[in-house]
Amino acid sequence: MSDAITAILDVHDTPRTRNDSQGMLLMLATEQPRQLGALMLQALARRSPSSAFLDMALDLLPDDAVPAVVA
Repeated sequence: MSDAITAILDVHDTPRTRNDSQGMLLMLATEQPRQLGALMLQALARRSPSSAFLDMALDLLPDDAVPAVVA
């Protein structure tokens, strides 16, 4: 697992810091869009709280990463 993904989800999963994670998510989407699939899978495994953050990650997910996340 990527340290960047773990850091983003740690911020997201901590109450009152979820807004901070959005900037981190956008940076990941810009610099390493293929990592968004791994982020979603890790968020599901961790049972991260649902939020607009995860909806945004799904919206930014590259098309070729969708099948792995859906499975």
